[in-house]
Amino acid sequence: MPITSKPQLPYEDKLPRINPPESVAGRAASRKGCVDFLDYLELCYNVQGDGINITLKLKVFGSEISLGECNLTLANPSCTLGGGALGFKAEVTSTFHLADLSLHIKGTACAPFAGCTDGETTIQL
Repeated sequence: MPITSKPQLPYEDKLPRINPPESVAGRAASRKGCVDFLDYLELCYNVQGDGINITLKLKVFGSEISLGECNLTLANPSCTLGGGALGFKAEVTSTFHLADLSLHIKGTACAPFAGCTDGETTIQL
């Protein structure tokens, strides 16, 4: 005699913690990625649930140096990361906008003998 199972009605989500449709991750088209920023910075993001993990790296002379990481949440939608190494320095502020599911990045980077440059970009999540 074969064993059969009947579907439960109404549908029961056994894994509700994994990207429900009302979460940021459930609505985002892009959940993770990296962007080269101001020539020698790399900012990476990873959307998980209602939070976004941000990492910032300095990439010079074939090396990658971590300048920090932070977690953006609905309660804390902005963070600033920065630091310096090998004569280079940078400061970048990342801000999450829930209304249009975007990540706005604004920063300043300084290189020896070249001076400083400012820039900003927006990533549509």
